[in-house]
Amino acid sequence: MIKLLLASHGDLAYGVYSSLKIIMGEQKNISTLCAYNKEDFDLKKEVWKIINDLKDDDKNPINQVLGYVKNIKEGKAKKEKCLFVRTEEGIGIADEYNEGKGLEEKVRDNGLFLSTIDSFNGEIAKKIIHKIDCIWVISGIDHESWSVFTNDMCNNKNPELSFQQEIQDFLKSMNVGFNRFELPEDEKLAKEIKAYTIHNLYNEQEEVIGETRFSMKEHESSGTNKLFDLAALVISQLMLGDLLVVDELDSKLHPLLTQHIIKLFNNPKTNPKGAQLIFATHDTNLLNVKTFRRDQIWFTEKDHSEATDLYSLAEFREPEGNKIRKDRSFEKDYINGRYGAIPYIKD
Repeated sequence: MIKLLLASHGDLAYGVYSSLKIIMGEQKNISTLCAYNKEDFDLKKEVWKIINDLKDDDKNPINQVLGYVKNIKEGKAKKEKCLFVRTEEGIGIADEYNEGKGLEEKVRDNGLFLSTIDSFNGEIAKKIIHKIDCIWVISGIDHESWSVFTNDMCNNKNPELSFQQEIQDFLKSMNVGFNRFELPEDEKLAKEIKAYTIHNLYNEQEEVIGETRFSMKEHESSGTNKLFDLAALVISQLMLGDLLVVDELDSKLHPLLTQHIIKLFNNPKTNPKGAQLIFATHDTNLLNVKTFRRDQIWFTEKDHSEATDLYSLAEFREPEGNKIRKDRSFEKDYINGRYGAIPYIKD
């Protein structure tokens, strides 16, 4: 069996493997090596530990392995199989992976071999591509269309899915300023106003004397509308343990609300299945060790050729060569230009 070692500085390797596991399931022939994620990390010791755990016939150099799927045989246990290996020298295809044979020369240098096989109706490649397509990538600015998904999930008749209550609790935890929401029975009206928000009605003595309702879309803030729009998607990803990618997560939201959403993914109690959240943000308040590990913080910066460079905070070192200290103010250092990825304003 071919073994694959995913190695990285910090915990990136484990993150990559976790994403792969969501798509492909458990991969017993893949190991991870997360270097220098602890102060007392000993690289030589960890490498030899991995080597010693291998069988003699497994101690061979391993190149970039891109294709893994479960091979399910009738009456036999599930077994992982390597479909193909792609290196700078070319593509090597496993003997039993017939749908990939003969297509090596048809893939572009900057193209994916799986996509090429999929375009030729490869059944296995098509399933893998489908799994990748199931990763949600959404905009945190243009999100209104997702309110339909929230409405649909609230109207789900399955008694085992208490989505409406989950969404009610989600919004209530954000202290959005109303008691609850109610959905119009008319579908056309629901699309127009999203939902009714139910507020307390007070007299001149500030005593609650009843309730009144407003249109979510017309009378609630942009931030509250965004939370409603994305509520079902966030909750479903947490329930399923899937990956959610959001551009401009913090847009229209108070920094504390953004932090609350992040904490839902960071907390094992609210995220027992290991759902992942990847997002782009301009909120520097999030640059702190209480919210993220150093390897979870990444920056993007345009270079002189206008290409975007992506790099992690874990790559930076103090002047004496040590990792960036946990007690440093990541936000202050970033604003001062220590990590790059800031706009330079011309006078």
